[in-house]
Amino acid sequence: MGGEAADPVREAYDRTAVVYDRLTRADDYDVWVGLYRQLIDRHGAPGRDLVDLGCGTGKAALRLASSGFRVTGIDLSPEMVRMASAKPGAEEVRFLVGDLRDLPEAGPFDVAVALGEPLNYLTDEGELRASFRSVAGVLRPGGICSSSMSTRPASTAGSPRR
Repeated sequence: MGGEAADPVREAYDRTAVVYDRLTRADDYDVWVGLYRQLIDRHGAPGRDLVDLGCGTGKAALRLASSGFRVTGIDLSPEMVRMASAKPGAEEVRFLVGDLRDLPEAGPFDVAVALGEPLNYLTDEGELRASFRSVAGVLRPGGICSSSMSTRPASTAGSPRR
């Protein structure tokens, strides 16, 4: 029947967008953004254009914009982008729908950040490589990328490959 297959991650975030800020209210975005700012300052980005990958409802993007970056927030979920765009201060951020594995031509950027979960939803090494190629493609020469990723210790990761 034609058309693209539904993306279960996008669908899940579309469904939870209206309650996402309540679900993540215990997350201290001020601390996270502060840590990312320290990394950016330490490594010296060539400029102030920043892309927030997997921006969700814009909690980090809005803080980064208020700290002096020109921010573009990109998220797979149209509903998350809609929620982010409706927040106070959202006019200071350009919010776009896009896939980390194939980012829209929205750059170039001096800094790319992926706070929290976006990389966790890439299901295999090929998707992770595609996302890194895509991010590299929107960064200026000398641009930096900083991300976080949840991992589990090797001792609980299951049996080794044969």
